[in-house]
Amino acid sequence: MNTKPFWIAIEGGDGVGKTTAAENVTALLNQGGSIKADWIPACGAGSGLGSDIRQVLKTNGLPSFTEECLFAAILPLMLKHININASNGIATVTDRSHVSSIVYSTIAKGNPQGWRYLYDEAVSNRVPDIIFYLYCDDLNEQIDRATRSKRIDSIDRYDEAGREFYNLVNAGFKLVLGESRYKDITIPICVDSMQPDDLAKLIVNLINTRRYFHSTLQLKNESLRQEATAER
Repeated sequence: MNTKPFWIAIEGGDGVGKTTAAENVTALLNQGGSIKADWIPACGAGSGLGSDIRQVLKTNGLPSFTEECLFAAILPLMLKHININASNGIATVTDRSHVSSIVYSTIAKGNPQGWRYLYDEAVSNRVPDIIFYLYCDDLNEQIDRATRSKRIDSIDRYDEAGREFYNLVNAGFKLVLGESRYKDITIPICVDSMQPDDLAKLIVNLINTRRYFHSTLQLKNESLRQEATAER
């Protein structure tokens, strides 16, 4: 992870509070002054084409592969935004990332794992500097949160099949984020009964703690390198 994280991703299933957390974390980082931050809602959907693509996905029944290609098309817009911000010394907080696309497409929907290349290539095989994975231990709590935030119309939608899909999604996140390329950059946080303000403060503290740790490690490694050079 970079000493100054330029891509901070907040991940998790529907109803865990990603959007609220992303907005609050961005505000707190900017208030703190040590990191200037920008927020991209819904994985780039705030940009023009991203909004158009998501509107198409909501209102049209499309073949699965077409749908996945359109989702993948949003990701380079997100990455471009992140890169522009980074060049100006600004961190970007994203509500979701390509990790969500991988989980929902290849695991929850049962598409072939080979489809992952769509999402890996869409972000040039880049990964966030840090990922906060939000989850609920209690599935009923998660569904209740999703209902209150209008992520789903009614709890009645979540019959046995719907609950099984939620379980698949949650298991999928744990599987993907447990992979070697994500494991060391992922911090899981159980949000059961946690207030939004407290969650945002916790995430910002964890970001600053990691920044301090990596800055100290970087200085130590540089000192050891200089000592080794001097001994020669």
